[in-house]
Amino acid sequence: MLSSVRRRGLREVPMIELGAHWEFIVAAYLGTVVVVAALVGWTVYDARRTRGRIVELEAKRPRRRGQ
Repeated sequence: MLSSVRRRGLREVPMIELGAHWEFIVAAYLGTVVVVAALVGWTVYDARRTRGRIVELEAKRPRRRGQ
């Protein structure tokens, strides 16, 4: 891999050293992923529930003569 990187004229970029605080960094990223996933899930759930409520209300609505 390194030889193909050097052949293309690119230099190797070392991985960032997480150091002594790697547990906190990983926990922060995992917490962020969990919160974002929960927000997306809640939004999808709420949109489906709202769409169902709209369909229900439209079914109960009296129809006009022209429709």
